[in-house]
Amino acid sequence: MSRIVIERQELYALLEERFREHRSANGCQVCKTPFPFYCDAANGVNWRVAVLPPCERSCRTMLAGLVDEMAKRYQLTAPLWRTYHRQFAAPAIPATAGTATGD
Repeated sequence: MSRIVIERQELYALLEERFREHRSANGCQVCKTPFPFYCDAANGVNWRVAVLPPCERSCRTMLAGLVDEMAKRYQLTAPLWRTYHRQFAAPAIPATAGTATGD
């Protein structure tokens, strides 16, 4: 199954909407939706969120399940710094660099 490629802000909006529903249902006024961040895709998932501190209303567990569910459907676009880094990476230094040439 291919994932839908979306921007970070769009993914946050989707997470926030679903997580807000949970918070309003359980009455939690403390937990906030963490912003997703890009990471290298070791298992095909190229984003994560920060882990919430333990909550007496199980927000942390609910968020982990929500992230697992959404990671199967969504993939982040590569951030600009990642694209820039790959495009303009410094060339490799030749093995002879730094040796005396006799000039």
